[in-house]
Amino acid sequence: VFDKVKPLAKIIHRTSNQILQQLNELVEWAQTQRDKITFNSEKLNLVQEVEQSFELLRGNAMQKNILFENNVDPDIYVNADTLMLRSILQNLVTNAIKYTQSGGFVSVGARRTDQMVEVSITDTGVGMKAEIIENLFKNSNSSSVSGTNNEKGSGLGLILVKDFVNQHGGTIRAESEVGKGTRIVFSVPGS
Repeated sequence: VFDKVKPLAKIIHRTSNQILQQLNELVEWAQTQRDKITFNSEKLNLVQEVEQSFELLRGNAMQKNILFENNVDPDIYVNADTLMLRSILQNLVTNAIKYTQSGGFVSVGARRTDQMVEVSITDTGVGMKAEIIENLFKNSNSSSVSGTNNEKGSGLGLILVKDFVNQHGGTIRAESEVGKGTRIVFSVPGS
């Protein structure tokens, strides 16, 4: 019996830590909004940051038999606030898992463009209609669509992501087609 419970206990432990970390990041973001504190930018190896996010979310992915692919070139560095970048990646990867059916995959890639690095999170999920994409990052978007396993959300994650990307001087956009998955692309300064 212990052998059956042990993997589930690990998933619960990892998920609990992830939720706690995201809550702490949300509180910190709320404080920066209130105090208008400037963020701390530092040189970060992007492939390592993506791998850390994958590790935190691996339990969620395992529950749905979803594979991760980290396609980021090891030589790509960004100038970013560590907590903000982590929150961006974790929110976007969490959403990709949420809207991908069992047996699918989520991949992260990146490319340099002028002074910026464009990071893309691609999934093989259910996709979105054009009108949903249009309102995806707007503050008025306070409702969330349930995931493929009826996972719930508040709709606040993408507003947080957009704010963090904007604070880095970057942009964010979504490319999607119903039944063909979604690709979210955001940019942060390169290093």
